[in-house]
Amino acid sequence: MSGSPTKPRHMPLAGIRVLTVDNYFAGNYGPLLLAAHGAEVIKIEQPGSGDPLRKDAPYFDPDTKQLPHGVLRLMRGKSSVALDVRKDPGKSVMRELIGCADVFWTNLRPQAAKRIDLDPETVQGLNPNIIYASVSGFGLPGEKSSPFSNEPAFDIIIQALTGLMSRNADPDGTPQYSGLAVGDQVTSLFAAFGVVMSLYARKLGMPAASVDVAMFDAMFALNEKTFSLFAMDGVVRPPRISATNSPFGAYRGKDGYVVIGVGGNILWERFCKAIGREDLWAREDLNTGVKRVNLEKSVVRPCIEEWLRDRTVHEASQILLAHEVPSSPILDVDSPIYLEQARIRGVAADLDVPGKPPLTLVQSPVRMWDQEPTNLPMPPALGEHTEHILREWLQMDDNRIASLRQAGAIN
Repeated sequence: MSGSPTKPRHMPLAGIRVLTVDNYFAGNYGPLLLAAHGAEVIKIEQPGSGDPLRKDAPYFDPDTKQLPHGVLRLMRGKSSVALDVRKDPGKSVMRELIGCADVFWTNLRPQAAKRIDLDPETVQGLNPNIIYASVSGFGLPGEKSSPFSNEPAFDIIIQALTGLMSRNADPDGTPQYSGLAVGDQVTSLFAAFGVVMSLYARKLGMPAASVDVAMFDAMFALNEKTFSLFAMDGVVRPPRISATNSPFGAYRGKDGYVVIGVGGNILWERFCKAIGREDLWAREDLNTGVKRVNLEKSVVRPCIEEWLRDRTVHEASQILLAHEVPSSPILDVDSPIYLEQARIRGVAADLDVPGKPPLTLVQSPVRMWDQEPTNLPMPPALGEHTEHILREWLQMDDNRIASLRQAGAIN
């Protein structure tokens, strides 16, 4: 049995022990980032089944149904302990592990966490110095009852409830899902931010915190511009366009679409000169971003697309960039230049997979000091590190490990 993934000592979170009871994207992403920057992340999984992502297609090895995409993306750099925390003696072991950890992280529904004694009060009662991090749909129970407290909290549900799908509606008004699980990912990112703040506060002598990040709250915050504008004047902005800037979007050229981002009147003046339409700059009905938004369909877009009609995306972008107007082609994940930039920055790197070609995966986007870009190692098999962690953290001997295995508490 292998030991836990090694962490270089110079990494900023080296020495921090993070104990997780998590699943799916929202549960796994934050701890992945913490692991990428040096934390020792111990993932507690149910013996025999583990995180549902372990059985979620597609598989990198479809013939054997091994290496599911969620495991490869989200469990690298972690240790897996297969421990049944629903009943003794697994509960007893969990209590001991909590006593050795710096952070407890979970995305269990608060009611479910309480049923198995993993709520904040119980966990911090066992270890007053532990930081408790909760990622949930609508937050930990408080003095006021949430109107959504019993609703399911999948990413698409949260995006629907917080206006993000309305921001991506079709011209006929049909709301659309972008396909990006931003509700899961951004919430987990905010929670990781809360953990790092809490670690710093604890170092300053402050009490260990409970970090409570709800998916609803995170997506409400992500939609802050639309909401803030509505709070100012009661107007709900139309979807898929900037509420305050134009031209600001994708415009059809000779061989595709070019993105143009004119934010403010300085750029608007440059843009008008770039396309040879200084007359647009002189118009009072186009002299603010909001006015241009209101005339986007009737004036701004037709003028731009007339200019683009005989120009390729590359030609148009070069003209605009020469006038210092933000512009670009639209790339997708199959674009070589897209991957080249990601590799240069270290946010994409190859994972060496035994018996398979290297797999290019996304790494932490955070760069610090002289820290080399993190290339996290292979994800653990279910329960791969159970015995190692029990020996290292709890100094368990052979007899106790054997008794736990016999009782079905570990595997």
